[in-house]
Amino acid sequence: MARSWAWTALAAGAALTLASQSSFAGGERCASRTEFATLKVAAMQQELMVAALTCHDIAAYNRFVVSYRRDLQRSDHAMLRLFVSRDGREGDAEYNAYKTRLANTSALSNIEDSEGFCARAEEEFTRLFERREPLRDYALRRQVSVSMPFEDCGEARLTRFDHPVAFHRGVYDRASDDEAAGSSNNPMGD
Repeated sequence: MARSWAWTALAAGAALTLASQSSFAGGERCASRTEFATLKVAAMQQELMVAALTCHDIAAYNRFVVSYRRDLQRSDHAMLRLFVSRDGREGDAEYNAYKTRLANTSALSNIEDSEGFCARAEEEFTRLFERREPLRDYALRRQVSVSMPFEDCGEARLTRFDHPVAFHRGVYDRASDDEAAGSSNNPMGD
C-alpha cells in the first residue's frame, strides 16, 4: 500500500514537471513583463469597450481612448510584434484570434451580474481618470477575465535562445543596436 502511494506521488510529480515544462517549451509562450503588459492592456481596453456599450457609457470609453490614445496604440503595435515574433507566419492570425477571444469573453462576462458589471466599470473609469498613472502599470495589476496566451516571465531579458524565430528575424539584433545607441526599445514608452 505504501509503495503504491509512493509510485502515485512520483507519477503525479513527473506529470506536473512535464506539464510545466511543456508550457515553456523553447520559451515559445514566455513573454517579458513589458510584452505581457501589452496583452493585459488589450484585455482591459476590450472589457472597457464592452462595459461602455452594455452600460450606455460611451462618453467614458471615448474619454479613456482619447486620454490614453498614444499608450493604447503603442501597446497594440507591440502586442502584434509579440505574436509575430513568437508565431512567425501565424502571428498575425494568433493576434487576431486573441483579440476576438477578448471580445467574446468580455461580452459574456456581464451576463450574470449586469448591474454589478456596470458599477465596477464606472468605478474603473473613475480610477483611470483620477490616477493618470502609466497604463502599463495599471493593466499589470488588474485582473482580466480571459486566459493569457503567454506567461509573464518577469523583467528578465529574454535571449535569442528563448525565441529562435524572433532572433532569426533580427529582432534581438535590432534591440541590442538600440541599447548600444542609448535608446529605449520599451514599446509602452515608459
